[in-house]
Amino acid sequence: MDLRDSAFAIILHSNQVLLVKARDKHNWQLPGGRLESGETPIEAVLREVKEETGLTAEILQMTGKYRREDGTVARVYAAKARGKLVGASEEILEQRWVPVLEAKEMVSSNTRRRLIEGVGRMISPRRGKSSAG
Repeated sequence: MDLRDSAFAIILHSNQVLLVKARDKHNWQLPGGRLESGETPIEAVLREVKEETGLTAEILQMTGKYRREDGTVARVYAAKARGKLVGASEEILEQRWVPVLEAKEMVSSNTRRRLIEGVGRMISPRRGKSSAG
């Protein structure tokens, strides 16, 4: 078995998240996939978003890093994207903008956790050092 880390994007727009439905998977998922040889996680997620959706993504921040049962690591990034969805492809049946609450019910339990934690990090104000006295 080819064990490689993976990277996924949470792309929000108007309180909706972009999900993709792969031909070989039961559940909907975040755009993303396994790293190719020599690729960084950010390079992989940018490539996967383009391949699976047709959109050009820009990474905003990493929202989580998750160790899988097989020992590989899945990284999740907040991203913004521009362009138009390309529709079905060899790998992807469909892409869909889905309200976040609805999306939680469409994805696997592992993806649900990553989505909830990631969206929480994206919409909660960062607690940083105050510049005021």
